[in-house]
Amino acid sequence: MRSLRNACRRKLNWRNGAYALLLLSVFTAVALQAQTFTVVHSFDGTDGTSPASGLVQATNGDLYGTTLGGGLAGADNGTIFKITPGGTFTTLHSFDSTDGAFPQGGLVQATNGDLYGTAEAGGVNDNGTVFKTTLSGTLTTLYSFPQEYGDLADPTATLVQATNGDFYGATNFGMVNTLFKITPGGTLTDLAGRTSPLSGVS
Repeated sequence: MRSLRNACRRKLNWRNGAYALLLLSVFTAVALQAQTFTVVHSFDGTDGTSPASGLVQATNGDLYGTTLGGGLAGADNGTIFKITPGGTFTTLHSFDSTDGAFPQGGLVQATNGDLYGTAEAGGVNDNGTVFKTTLSGTLTTLYSFPQEYGDLADPTATLVQATNGDFYGATNFGMVNTLFKITPGGTLTDLAGRTSPLSGVS
C-alpha cells in the first residue's frame, strides 16, 4: 500500500513538474516574442568608443553616459554623451587629458541638476579627476588627484551622492583601493584618514 501511495505521489509530482515546465516554456516564448532589439547608435570613434558604464536618465528625460576612448581630434581620451529616448545622439564633451581621460565610471545626477563623474587618468598630474558637467555639456574639473599622493589616484567607480550632499567614490591605484568623499564644490577628503598633503586643481 505504501509503495502504491509513493508511486502515485511520484507520478503526481512528475505531472505537476511537467505542467510547471510547460507553463514556464509558454511564458518564456511569449516574453521572447515580445522583445525587440534596436540599435539606437553606433559609435564611430569621433563620438567615443568603448562605453563601459551604464546610462543615467536625467530629470529632462535624456540619457547620459561616458566612453572610455574616442573623441574629437583623435585624442582617444573618452567622451560624455547624451541620447534621447528616441535615439538622437549628441557628444557633449571630448576629454583632452588636461581635464581628464578614460572615464570608466558612469555619471550621477546631483540634487543641483548637474552630472558628476570621475576620469581614471588625466588632469594636472595625470592621476585622474573628478568633474561635473551641466546637462548641456559645460564641464568643470573639480579635483585633480595629486602626484605626491600617488596611492590616492585612478578613480574608477561611479560616484554616489549621500543624503549629506557630498559625493563618495573609490580609487584603484595598483593594489591600493581608497575611499574618498568630495563636496559639490570640490573639497576632497581621504576617508582612510591619512595626513599626506592633498592638492586639488592647480
